[in-house]
Amino acid sequence: MKGSSEGPVMAWPESHISREREREGASSSAAGVDTQRLKRRSSPSIAINTNGTISPPAHKLGGKDGLSYAEILRSRNKFSDALTLYESILEVDPRSVEARVGKGICLQMQGFSRQAFESFSGALTLDPKNACALTHCGILYREEGHLLEAAEVCLN
Repeated sequence: MKGSSEGPVMAWPESHISREREREGASSSAAGVDTQRLKRRSSPSIAINTNGTISPPAHKLGGKDGLSYAEILRSRNKFSDALTLYESILEVDPRSVEARVGKGICLQMQGFSRQAFESFSGALTLDPKNACALTHCGILYREEGHLLEAAEVCLN
């Protein structure tokens, strides 16, 4: 300990500082090697985003995998990315109720009420008793001030 007019001050011994720097240098160079190994092992079907997350290319996902990935994106509030994926799924399978509902939710969360309603309506055309589509239609009606229509949707 070193003394001063304000009281004792703790100081880290110089020998410990040198050893810490040596360890940090070794671990950072080892981390560089591990990063290089990971880059070589990376699958060509996986993209590394600028924020460091790993995502498969949207155009290669379809069916249940595409829906699952879109739901993950949506749950992480990445609505525009999820919307793009839902739309690509609907290009391949326009009768996908799940993709229509997911697309509607993404549109609704971004404030596109009219387009969201159209997407939910499309899902209800294919599956008139779809609880999720009915619920979101009711929410949209309520948000727009159409309480009578909201009640009718909920009673169906």
